Amino acid sequence: MKYILVPINFDDKGAAVISYSVSLAQELNLELKLLHVLAMEGVPAPIDAHAGSISYNGPLGEHLNARLERAENKMKALAKRVNSESNINCEFTIKTGFVDIQVLEQSESEDIAMVVMGTPQHHNLLNQLLGSRSLKILNHSEIPVLLIPNNTSYFPIKHIVVGASYENPKDIEASWLIRMACKLKARLHFIRVTKEINSEEQLMFTGYKEQLTKLLSNHVACSFKLVEEESIDDGLTSYRQINQADLIALQRSTKSGWDHLLSENVSKEMALGTSVPLLIY
Repeated sequence: MKYILVPINFDDKGAAVISYSVSLAQELNLELKLLHVLAMEGVPAPIDAHAGSISYNGPLGEHLNARLERAENKMKALAKRVNSESNINCEFTIKTGFVDIQVLEQSESEDIAMVVMGTPQHHNLLNQLLGSRSLKILNHSEIPVLLIPNNTSYFPIKHIVVGASYENPKDIEASWLIRMACKLKARLHFIRVTKEINSEEQLMFTGYKEQLTKLLSNHVACSFKLVEEESIDDGLTSYRQINQADLIALQRSTKSGWDHLLSENVSKEMALGTSVPLLIY
């Protein structure tokens, strides 16, 4: 894995995401690959288009060629500035079509380690539709996706709050989260949020803790906490605030049915409301 993939659209929020990505890439010894997607204007979306799409990927027309040339000039200047102001390599690519589809296709490349994006904003109907593209990337990417809230500056990541799942702990042992924590020398706080701390929950959490501690003892520092709270996102957010953690991480569910839907809903709520970087891995 070589690159952090950063989708951008040349707005003010994109500058903060790029700045954060540069600092993170330096910490992880990775390079940057910037992606800009041009939508084709004035063409109705096909019936099976992703939510929020207003166009589809078709042949380049004269108007789109002009937009493509302007975008290429901007991307060249941006990549050159990143290269000159940091010690990391920055490349770029420009695609046409749907943002979510292109990001997911690019992320399937074997040299992409993670995707870093700004958080979707839902202040009006248009932004709700556009934000849905980000949520599709969040839920369907096969690699980690890191969401950066607006105006977030980079600070060294030393404490990561992890939403504890009782799925196979070996999945966590082999995950990108552990490799990232090792490189950053960060402590992982495994937090299990439940509406009621009862004897059954305590027993399950104890078993989970013992198994994961054994698996991770030689990899990374970690701690465990059972938290009683009405919702998972509230429990994780409260713990992060009290302990001043730098990042919240949630594991994608490998289950199907209601458990998977629950996982997606939690991810969505966290994505829309988080005030710190959120990693979905």
